[in-house]
Amino acid sequence: RVGNDLSKKGGCMTNDCAANIFNAGIRIMKCLGWAWQWASWWVHFGDNWEPFLEEGQNESNMTKAELKIIDSTSLSRRADARKCRLAPLGAALRNREYDKTKGDDCNALHNALRAILSVPSLAGPLTKAEIDFFVDWLGRVYRSQSPELGFGDEKIAVSETYSKGSVTHYKDETPKYELEKRPLPGKKLKKGEIFESGITEADDYSEIEEFPLAMLLTPKGRSPSS
Repeated sequence: RVGNDLSKKGGCMTNDCAANIFNAGIRIMKCLGWAWQWASWWVHFGDNWEPFLEEGQNESNMTKAELKIIDSTSLSRRADARKCRLAPLGAALRNREYDKTKGDDCNALHNALRAILSVPSLAGPLTKAEIDFFVDWLGRVYRSQSPELGFGDEKIAVSETYSKGSVTHYKDETPKYELEKRPLPGKKLKKGEIFESGITEADDYSEIEEFPLAMLLTPKGRSPSS
């Protein structure tokens, strides 16, 4: 509406535009609410990048920079996931941890979202204006307490019982889907910084598992290759 450089002024956002942005935010926050689970898959295998093409653009004639493709490896993604505290954010959102202390649903939450959006391998190459916009709107979506988010009382139940090879627990038997003793993402950010530092917490980013997603989606008794 105003452009990435904020050069266009005077326009008002229509109700349709606001509704589209809000519903897109619901989808993004729902996805982030499961990051406690899929963060390790992203670290190990990356994702499929689908460029957004403007009318008249031809993908085959465009450079990586024009397609906004970010090269990464499992090692660089592991560092990125730890830097932005991707998995802990998912657990925090799932349990609406930002509701427990007044102000955390603005300050700490916005800090955590900004960290996620500032990782190009995860969110793409965004400008500061774009990051500011997304942080503001995703924060509004969280504070709406929409049941569509699947957070808090509306969260989907998962296995709470630890077993060897569990996809819901770490090897030390602590649940991935709860923060427990891990600090709230965005809460301990130093002034002037984007990423929190000095935090050591459990993760499973170093454990390469064969066909983790396929095993979850395959009916019991069948191998992923059958």
